Formats: sequence, C-alpha cells, structure tokens
Amino acid sequence: MAYYPGYNLTIQQEIAATLIEAERTCTGPNATSIVDYAINLPNTHITFHTLMKILSGSFCIFVILATLFLIAGHIAHWAVPAEQKQIARVIAFLPVYSIGAFISIYMYSTQPYIAPVPDYYEGFSIVAIFLLFVTFINPDESIRDQFFNDIAAQKRSISSKKRPKKSGAEVFHRTCLFVFQIIPSRIATLVASEALYAATCPLSKKRGNALMIIQVVQAFSTTMAVVAVIRFEGTHNSRMQDRHPRLKLWTFKSIVFLEFVQNVVFSALASTETYRPTQYVSYYDMSIGLNQFIISCECFLYTFMYMKAFEFGSYRRAIKEGRCGSNSPLSAIQDIINPMDIIKGTLAAFGSLKKPERYGTHGVSHMVAANDSHHHPASGQAQMEHQGGSDSV
Repeated sequence: MAYYPGYNLTIQQEIAATLIEAERTCTGPNATSIVDYAINLPNTHITFHTLMKILSGSFCIFVILATLFLIAGHIAHWAVPAEQKQIARVIAFLPVYSIGAFISIYMYSTQPYIAPVPDYYEGFSIVAIFLLFVTFINPDESIRDQFFNDIAAQKRSISSKKRPKKSGAEVFHRTCLFVFQIIPSRIATLVASEALYAATCPLSKKRGNALMIIQVVQAFSTTMAVVAVIRFEGTHNSRMQDRHPRLKLWTFKSIVFLEFVQNVVFSALASTETYRPTQYVSYYDMSIGLNQFIISCECFLYTFMYMKAFEFGSYRRAIKEGRCGSNSPLSAIQDIINPMDIIKGTLAAFGSLKKPERYGTHGVSHMVAANDSHHHPASGQAQMEHQGGSDSV
C-alpha cells in the first residue's frame, strides 16, 4: 500500500499492517480495526459513517414509500396487464438498488454479497422495459411476427435501397436475442460472484482478477442489451409516441449508466490504491461507503422522475371513461411476480438460433407474452385501445 504525503502516516501504516494481516490469514480486515476507524465530524457527535447511514436510510424509506405508492396506483387501476406488469417491474428497480445501497452502508462486510443482487435485477428490468415497448407497438403476440414483416415490407416499398436479406420478423427475433441474453448472463455472473466470495480470500489477487473479468462480462452484456433496446425504441418511436417511450427509456437508463460509471471509477480507484483515509473518513468509508451513498442519493432524486415517467393516471382515466375494465389487485400482484413471460422469452430467443423456420407467426413474440392475457379476459381489448400508432401500418 502506497503512503501519501500530507495524510496521517500513522493511520496509513496501521491500515497497511491490517491489510497484510488479513491477507496472511485469508480473512477480511476486522470491521473494528483501523480500516473502519474515524473520529466524529467537527462540531458533531457522529462519524461520517453514521451520517451516511442516517441519510441513506432516510432516502431508502422515501424511495420505498414513493415506489410502493406508484406500484399500488397501477395495481388499483390494472387495466392493461401486459403493459403495467412491465412498468411495475421497472419501478421496482429503484427500491432494489436503494435497499442494497443502504445495507452495504449499514454493514460494510455485507457489500460483496449484496452488490450482485441489484446488478441481476438491473438485467431483469432491461428486459421488462423492452417487453413494454413491444406491447406498446403490438399487444397481440399471435400476429406479432407478421406485424413486423408488414412494417419491413412497407419500408422496402418506399425505399430505393437494396432489399434487406432479413425479414422484419427475423430482425425482431435478433433484437430479442440481444436483449434476452442479459438474463442468463446475469444469472451466471451472480452465481460466479457469490461462489468467488465463498471460495477465495478477500484480499487475494485471484479474487481481484476474477472480479474484473466478471465486470467486463457484465459490461459487455449490458451494452449489447441496452443498445438493442435503444435501437428498437428509435426505430419504432413514431408508433408509440403518445406513450412517451423515450422519457421512460432514458429515465431508466440514465441512472443505470451513472451506476455503471461509478462502479468503473471506484474499481479503478481501488485497483490503484488511491483511497486516502483521514481522521474523519475511514478507509471503508472511502472504498465502500461513498460509492453506495452516491447510489442512495441518485435513487432518491430519480424517484421524482419515475413518478412522471411511469405514472398510472392514463390507466385510471381509461377505466373511468369506460375504454377498458379493471382487474383484481390479486391478479395484478400475480402478474408482476410471475416471471414466466421472461423465462419463456429467454428460452425462445435462444431457441430461435436453431429453428429459423419459426419466423412465421409463432416465434419469440408468441412465447414472450404467452401468459399475458389468459388471466384477464378484458386485457385484449384494452391493449388494442392503447397500441397508439401501430394501426397505421
């Protein structure tokens, strides 16, 4: 560990000795040791760590209450299950990250085991927002492949460019593959991360190198899925303009992007040993607490944006105006927590690699939403009333 002039040399030496001892015994540094030592902030009776716990806990409570209100509003006005269950899943992204950040701050030793869980749910949310856009464009999965073929045919009829080699359905299935690959990828990295923490020493180079590989795999997988969703939204934006897809997409993805950048920055700082503890800010405050506290603050601020982007007012108005019916809250909760649409979509996306003949009327699109409407007799009519500009194609 490098020593930095201008900082308390004694503290730095004790931290170095603690880390050497932890590495020798294949344990993590004692949480009560010098790596977590700091005196109270000036003119206060609390440490910087305690201040972060208080603020992140307050932010976490606010985020949970606000998102519960938002999700409860959708459940109370469950008019279009295929859309609203994906919206509820995307909304849940904020409390998952906020709770993970608070637990990591409250008890630094839990951070390695907690961090992979929000990362996994991030992948789940990316798929959810993609399925939301697909439902906006064409809620009837039984004709979805033909729908995208018709769009492609219309584009070819007005374009002077060379006829594309792939049909509209094939392009859609390829997009599904790029998006859905994030599910098995995140499951694999989640299992690998937890196994790595259980099988390697906390300060070993093997763990550090393996974590770097896991982060690279996650970054590549996330980039592939996000780019596919952005391109899909850009291509079909005009068909769902009244649903504000760009607001929804960038509200969700901007916080994911910030979290990704923070992880890269703090990982680089850790690898270069540039954390500089002071008498008020401990080594753990810098290496773990600060990053998680920033995430907690971001979740708090983004809650207000989520209230606008994923509001339930349009569904409430549709019910009041008699344009669609409302389903029971129990069936709404079952829809939200039932992951079969995503599981089937993932299997179908990878299955399409071996079965190109499925690009007819029963491909990935059929399996993606196979369980969307059979619980809700009124959902088909409601979805057709909400499909926006897709009728013009």
